[in-house]
Amino acid sequence: MRVLLFTALALATSIALSPDCGASDAAVMAARDALCASLVSNSTPWCIFPSGTKSSEDWPSQSVYLHAVLNTLLLAAPTGCLVTPVATSVMGWLDTSQSSPALNGSFAWTWQVFQPQYYDMPRAPGDRIEAPDTLGRKCWAYAYLAQVVARSLAALRGTLAAAGLPATLLAAFEGSFSASIPPTMASCDAVIANCFLNTTYQPALHNGTCPGDVVLFGLGFQRENLLRGGIVAYPFWS
Repeated sequence: MRVLLFTALALATSIALSPDCGASDAAVMAARDALCASLVSNSTPWCIFPSGTKSSEDWPSQSVYLHAVLNTLLLAAPTGCLVTPVATSVMGWLDTSQSSPALNGSFAWTWQVFQPQYYDMPRAPGDRIEAPDTLGRKCWAYAYLAQVVARSLAALRGTLAAAGLPATLLAAFEGSFSASIPPTMASCDAVIANCFLNTTYQPALHNGTCPGDVVLFGLGFQRENLLRGGIVAYPFWS
C-alpha cells in the first residue's frame, strides 16, 4: 500500500513539475509559419505553412519575422520548453534549409543571393534599379540583423547547453548568419559612395556629390526604424 501511495505521489509530482509547452510550441510554430509565408509559397516542401498565414514579403519584414522565431525559442528556454520536438525541429530547420544560400527561397539565399543583387554596380541590363530610399529600407534590415537579431541568436545559442541540447545545434545557421553581415553592410556604404548611380563603382569620382540622395537613403532607413521603435543605430556613411 505504501509503495502504491509513494508511486502515485511521485507520478503526481512529476506531472505537476512538467511544463505545459502547448502555448510555447504554438508560438514557435506561428513565428516559423510567418517567416515561411514571407519567403515562399505554402507548397514549398521545406516550408509548409497554413494557407491562411498572412505575411509581408519585403526584406525588412522578413528580417523581423526571423527575429520573432528566435525570440519565441528564447522565451521557451526558461520554462523548459526548448527541448520539445516542436522547438528542436524548428532549430534544426534553421540549421539546415535556412542556413543554405544554395536553396532558392531560404532565408540565407534571400540574404546572401537575392538582396545583394540590388547593389550591383552597374546593374545587369533590364534589371530593376532601386531608388535611394528603397535601398535605405533594405539596409535597415541589414543593420537590424547585425545589431539586434545577432544578439538574440547569440543568446539562444547560449541556452543550449543548459537545456541539455547539443552545442552544435544552430552552429551552421550562426556561421551562415555571421558570414552574411560584413559583405551586405559594406554594400550599403558602397552604393552611397557611388551616389546610387547605375555605373561601375567609382567612389573617388562620386563620393559626396549627391547629398540629396543620401538624405533620401537615410529617410528610407528611418522609416523602417521608426516603425520598430527606433531600435537600430544608423551605421552607414552620411
